[in-house]
Amino acid sequence: MDNSKQAGLLGYIAGFFDGEGNIGSGMNSGKTRNSFFLKLSFSQNNHKFLEELRDDIEFDLGIETGKVQVHSSRYNKLSSKDSYSLSFQGGKAYRLACLIRPYSKLKTDYLQWIIDTWEGRWNSNGTHNREFLQQQHDNRPGRRAAATTKRKDSQK
Repeated sequence: MDNSKQAGLLGYIAGFFDGEGNIGSGMNSGKTRNSFFLKLSFSQNNHKFLEELRDDIEFDLGIETGKVQVHSSRYNKLSSKDSYSLSFQGGKAYRLACLIRPYSKLKTDYLQWIIDTWEGRWNSNGTHNREFLQQQHDNRPGRRAAATTKRKDSQK
């Protein structure tokens, strides 16, 4: 793919992320391992559109992902339609964030957060920097507003 076509695709993906994208993270704990997950995702009511976006990202940018996930309307009180998501985790989320960050207009802080979190996740001794990761998780963009809204709603 030539540079102008790739720039157009990256701008398109960044614009879609600005409108329909989100990020997530968390600490997984278990008896045998502790791990951290990092996710960049797109949500949409149009399954075919997300499949085409996935194909563009895989074939033109070389970032593989899984299938488009279905979120049934049976569990969504706000809509009678199924919704769908396309997610990138870990290094794939980092690679995509690095590529679309220069083109984003509204959610540059979300993309920069993914980049900073991925780059700072290890201690010098090769172990997870759990304190940093927990701090990043607690302070990720969009989280404070959502947590404040939930607290206010539960107090009513």
